[in-house]
Amino acid sequence: MRPVRRSSVGRQYDYRNDGVRAVAKPRAYQPRVGGPPLLFATDVRMTILVTLALARGPLRQKNLWKHLGKLAKTALYPLVERGLVAMWRLGPSNVYVALDPCHHAAQPLRRFLLRVAELYPGFVTPTYGVDDRDGGDPPLRPRRRRDVRYTFGDPIRTMVLLLVHLRGELVGVDAERIVPYLERCSVRDVLWMYRAFGLLESRYVVQNRRHANGFRFDERHPLVPYVQEVLAALDHAMPQWRVRERRQRTEAIPKRSDPRRGRRKSGQWKW
Repeated sequence: MRPVRRSSVGRQYDYRNDGVRAVAKPRAYQPRVGGPPLLFATDVRMTILVTLALARGPLRQKNLWKHLGKLAKTALYPLVERGLVAMWRLGPSNVYVALDPCHHAAQPLRRFLLRVAELYPGFVTPTYGVDDRDGGDPPLRPRRRRDVRYTFGDPIRTMVLLLVHLRGELVGVDAERIVPYLERCSVRDVLWMYRAFGLLESRYVVQNRRHANGFRFDERHPLVPYVQEVLAALDHAMPQWRVRERRQRTEAIPKRSDPRRGRRKSGQWKW
């Protein structure tokens, strides 16, 4: 693909041109050539998760860095904080990591990551050494607080995919009405990003006498069934959004607010 283009405002990636692949090494939220979609925000986070899924058991943290060929603490520690990866310590310097078995979508996520390793080259099964066996099984911490809205990187990315799963076909303005903290511009950028990755497809729709782009999952993509399986587990963990989505279907459309502040002056035809 062509190199990614950035807009002049905020130096954001313009995913509507489909030029999202990195020419050399990927930067930040940019996927590498021949790599999987950025469902976990960055390419290095996807690499860490796939490596842990391919491993025969928990890995020592230093062996994970040796397998990756670099230190990626800023990518690993957010995965630990958000409940995707379990980390525990045995002794002063023996730190072990593994996929968290108590995540609400632990099994679907593991199947998804193994499928990513099958479809895309570059993922190698890590060597499982004697010091890795000393870690035993990952500890079960079911009471640990896990915000599943951070499953796919951040709440905006996760909730947009969940709404597409619940709705079947999503228009950006509907996402803003269902989830209060979502903004229309952010939802639009995320939808176009997933469309550039090939997970979504769009079509021109007329809804409530308004013209818009409707986005739905592209069933031709091999990862879509696995992503929907993860989203089904998240829907089971957050049933309130399905109730809110059904209620929004029958709610009256709010009237457009007048951007002009204040009242018109007496005896004048304009503000």
